[in-house]
Amino acid sequence: MLRSYRLNVRPLIAFAFWIPVLSVVSLHGQPVLDSFDPNVNGTVRAIAVQPDGKIIIGGDFTSVGGSNYASLARLHRDGTVDASFTNRAVTNVLSLALQADGKILVGREFAMIRVNIDGTRDTSYGLLLSQTNISTIIVQPDGRALASRQGFTFRLNENGTLSFSVQQGNPVMALQADGKIVFRGNYWGRY
Repeated sequence: MLRSYRLNVRPLIAFAFWIPVLSVVSLHGQPVLDSFDPNVNGTVRAIAVQPDGKIIIGGDFTSVGGSNYASLARLHRDGTVDASFTNRAVTNVLSLALQADGKILVGREFAMIRVNIDGTRDTSYGLLLSQTNISTIIVQPDGRALASRQGFTFRLNENGTLSFSVQQGNPVMALQADGKIVFRGNYWGRY
């Protein structure tokens, strides 16, 4: 089971080992649990920290802090639910990335969508895919996004339209500080 942990107050990292607290906990540089527990009733698969310290969580859950939040929620730094984030349009979240304008890119089963800062869906953006899941999203400095799915990596323009795609064996990628994209694997396709 995938577990999520917060280290040294701000960084959030996901690990696959057992701790007897469900989904999200806080560690302060030591493997000692503190009181940070948003009470998520399922699995947290993705985490993004906003510049103000609030924490976006996505995954396979229906409740956070005793309230109905299907698959996407925002937490305050102390782990309590931010009720001003009103997600009602997102399910099965697999990956998250923050844009410079505060909007959130959400990778999920069969689609990649964008959510406004208040949690509502941005209907002007979106990419539907068949029989695939968006496992990784990286936002480039120019506002375009890189995303990986089973067997492909692709880039989306700022409006969510497809810029290019690369077919590959395993979707692993990183963005260097100078903006260059690093891929791993065997590739063929359009550049």
